[in-house]
Amino acid sequence: TWNPATRVLATAGSTAVGFEPYGVCLYVSAVNGDVYAFVTRNAATNGDLDQYRLTWDGSTVTGTKVRDMTTPTLSEGMVCHDAAGYLFVGEE
Repeated sequence: TWNPATRVLATAGSTAVGFEPYGVCLYVSAVNGDVYAFVTRNAATNGDLDQYRLTWDGSTVTGTKVRDMTTPTLSEGMVCHDAAGYLFVGEE
């Protein structure tokens, strides 16, 4: 969260993903406004990719896993097109 008086960012929450993240991007659903985070795993053996729905209770952000995906190779950079509902993933 942002404190305009001190101009300092503070942690808004955290969610354990169970692995070392390699890439991350955010997506806002044009359908319902839900916010999602996509996270890739730093592992040379596969392209594990997880999707988490982020929720805000007024003081803390919490992530809940909603999907597991896999790409043929290590996934790294990602970007979402919110309006079109697309996730673009760059593989190494």
